[in-house]
Amino acid sequence: ETIRIRRLGYPMRSGFPEFLKRYKVLLPPKTTGDEMTLCKAIIKEIKAPEDQCQVGLTKVFMKDSLYSQIEAARNKKLEGKVIRIQSWWRMIYAKHYYTELKASTRVLQKWGRGYKGREQYRVIWQAEQRRKAEEERKRREAEEKKRREEAEAAAKKKREEEEEKRKAKEAKEAKKNAKKTGILIVEEESGETIVT
Repeated sequence: ETIRIRRLGYPMRSGFPEFLKRYKVLLPPKTTGDEMTLCKAIIKEIKAPEDQCQVGLTKVFMKDSLYSQIEAARNKKLEGKVIRIQSWWRMIYAKHYYTELKASTRVLQKWGRGYKGREQYRVIWQAEQRRKAEEERKRREAEEKKRREEAEAAAKKKREEEEEKRKAKEAKEAKKNAKKTGILIVEEESGETIVT
C-alpha cells in the first residue's frame, strides 16, 4: 500500500542542501539566491512539468520520470565538463611533450652542429698540418741541396787547390830536373809549360 501511494505521489524527496549539492551543475553560470530560489532555478532549467515536481519549505519532491530526466541531464552536463577537463589535460600534456621534444631537438641540433663544426675544423687542421709538413719537407730539401752544393763547391775548390799545388810541385820538380839536365823551361801566362 505504501508503495502504491508513493507511486501515485512524489516518491523522490530531497532536502535543499542535498538537491543543490547533486544538481548544482545544471544551474546557469553566475546564478545567485537562497536555497529555495536555486532549487526552483534548477527545475526551471530542465523544463520540468508542474505536475512532476513540487518545491516545499525544506524539500524538493519529484516523480520517478522527472528524477530519471534530471539525472540524465546531470550526467550529460558532467560528461561535457569531464570531456573539457580531459581535453585541457591532454592539451597540457601535449604542450609539455612538445616543450620537451623542442628542448631535446635543440640539444640534438646543438650536438649535431658541434660535431659538424669539429669535423670541419679537423679537416682544416689536417690540411694545415699537411701543408706545414710539406713546407718543412721543402725547406729541409732546400737546405740539404744548399749544403750539397756548398760541399760540392768546397770539394771542387779543394780539388782545384790540390791541382794547383800538384802543378806547382810538378813545375818545381821540373825546374829542378831541368837544372840538373840543362833543359830550358818556359812558362807562359796560359799556364802551359814548354820544354826546349
